Amino acid sequence: NEIGCRVVNPTCTASTSHETVAGVAPVGIAFGNPTNLAGSHKCGVIGGRFSGFKGAEGTHKAAIEFRPPSTGCYVRGTEFNDIGILFIYFDLADFGGLVSSGHRIEGVSVDGCAGYLMYINSRENGAVIDTLSDLSIADCSFRNINKTIHARYVTELQMYECEADEITVDADLTYFIDAANCPSLVFNDNNLNGCGRMMKLDTCIDHRV
Repeated sequence: NEIGCRVVNPTCTASTSHETVAGVAPVGIAFGNPTNLAGSHKCGVIGGRFSGFKGAEGTHKAAIEFRPPSTGCYVRGTEFNDIGILFIYFDLADFGGLVSSGHRIEGVSVDGCAGYLMYINSRENGAVIDTLSDLSIADCSFRNINKTIHARYVTELQMYECEADEITVDADLTYFIDAANCPSLVFNDNNLNGCGRMMKLDTCIDHRV
């Protein structure tokens, strides 16, 4: 149940030998704990560099996770190089009533991402309500990326003033952002070079582009 904790300018390099699952690197930054269920609140990482957080055989854990019921956590100005996935969010199995909100990913740079840039489904494990709301991704830079953003059941997902370049378009995700059931989605002032198509929206009411 961390409250107000902050880490400044960490330097972290992952190895697949430091994880219990063979060939898979650990999560880089995790807010919250799926065992004690208390969450992290108003905690953050500022600056620093994370490298090599990816699996050896294409099975990746995330460089960043916000786990319910965490609130108001952030990653700002951090570099991520040669990673597997930048950000993953799922609901907790058997605890679908726990929700998470108010998180920020700001001023982050990514150079090299082997899997999805972001994979979000707040009902993946059986929740019947949206368990993630008010997620903001702003002023970020993404280079040498493959699959981009898959988003499901997020209320008020915001992405603005971000840049993406050197995108290798994946046949399974030809849109930069594929969003479904994401009410009040905001996607403004982003500069995307080399993506196949920009957006695919399904049941994203009150969205603003």
